[in-house]
Amino acid sequence: MTTTIEKPSATKRRETQINDLVDRIKRLLATVDEERTNDIIRAHIAAAIPLQVGAREQAELTGQRIQEALAHIAMLTAREVAQQTGSTAARPETLTAQWVSRKQIFGVELAGHGVRYPAFQFQPSGQPWPALKPVLPTLLKEFSPLHLLLWFDTPHPALGGKKPSALLHDPQAFALAIKDSTTPIDIF
Repeated sequence: MTTTIEKPSATKRRETQINDLVDRIKRLLATVDEERTNDIIRAHIAAAIPLQVGAREQAELTGQRIQEALAHIAMLTAREVAQQTGSTAARPETLTAQWVSRKQIFGVELAGHGVRYPAFQFQPSGQPWPALKPVLPTLLKEFSPLHLLLWFDTPHPALGGKKPSALLHDPQAFALAIKDSTTPIDIF
């Protein structure tokens, strides 16, 4: 049985104010590219809305975790991915774009560096690990690319404390982590 909880009117007003603010900012930035517009909107909203108690600390911890992960995860450009496969295509981004559209790999937008592809997604031949293709669509529904990067880099209890990125060569073990991470917890 599902119970619907009505939002308090103050929360609804706040939500309406936020939506109005977003719409105003979008109209002002109509000439700016969509990605930059979204960055500006997030910055304005963050400045306009006080964070809940603990949210700022959580954001700082997440930022630190991202920096730690990026310090030791090799992140490849489209050209580097193409070179690993032996491709001599004039436009190496075509290969990665195809794999991303087929959800065989994912890329992470890094400020000032463009899209980078975590190296753990690729076999020594440069091809994507086959274990990714059946599960990446589900993971991308659950996680943003940046949070997916962190998920791959976090020791997982269902894997005996190993990181999912270390088990892409073992589809059965990798599937355990996927199932555990995408199954809702029943608390009632």
